[in-house]
Amino acid sequence: MMSVDLGGRVVLVTGGAGGIGRALCKAFVASGAEVAIASRKPPDEFRDELRKSGRKVISLSCDVRDFAQCQAAVESTVSQLGRLDVLINNHGANFLAPAAAISQNGWRAIVSVVLDGTFHMSRAAFEPLKDSGHGRIISIAATNALSGSPLMAPSGAGKAGVLSLMQSLAVEWAPFGITCNSVSPGPVDTEGANSRLWADREQYDRVAQRVPLGRRMATPADVTGAVLFLASDAAAFITGAEIVVDGGERLRQHGLA
Repeated sequence: MMSVDLGGRVVLVTGGAGGIGRALCKAFVASGAEVAIASRKPPDEFRDELRKSGRKVISLSCDVRDFAQCQAAVESTVSQLGRLDVLINNHGANFLAPAAAISQNGWRAIVSVVLDGTFHMSRAAFEPLKDSGHGRIISIAATNALSGSPLMAPSGAGKAGVLSLMQSLAVEWAPFGITCNSVSPGPVDTEGANSRLWADREQYDRVAQRVPLGRRMATPADVTGAVLFLASDAAAFITGAEIVVDGGERLRQHGLA
């Protein structure tokens, strides 16, 4: 795990109960940060586990589709932890289906979480991040944001919107000292993704074999280094950027590996 010192910083992680979010919360606590874990159902057991480190950790209920809940989550973070320095938009949603079979409700179910939720959280966090003096927004996108992905059209379109949104906010909010960046993992081996996307072992193996570096999917821990870097002072002059964490998988899609 990448070692950075984020002592004194307060980090809010959406979708923090499992997968990449869980790994990020652990990494931020290990780096010295105080952490607010936001999820639809507050992960109190995980919160208590992290508190054994001696760091301040809180858990929050938040449905990112609802702007009022996003505002409440930010306000609770500032009220209980004193400030907000880093927002991690890690929430997501996905399912496999051909585009011609996706209903309007199915489309909105994904896009409202992926794209609307990222705007809601970012907008809700603007004032405390501005007051921080070193505000950071880091959104977890995906490699299918640029290349597209058959059977995952709503997720790919939503993540493409996230990349564009982060670039827009990077310019608009630079005068306030807020950096806005994205991290795009390729296929990641998480319990949730494995149950929804890679339940068939042969399909899992086919996807993993497309990754030039290691012939394996990424793990949540592979993603944490890029996020910690962007949250740190070392990345103070980086904004509007996308860091791809996919072992070269996107290059293979373009015939370069």
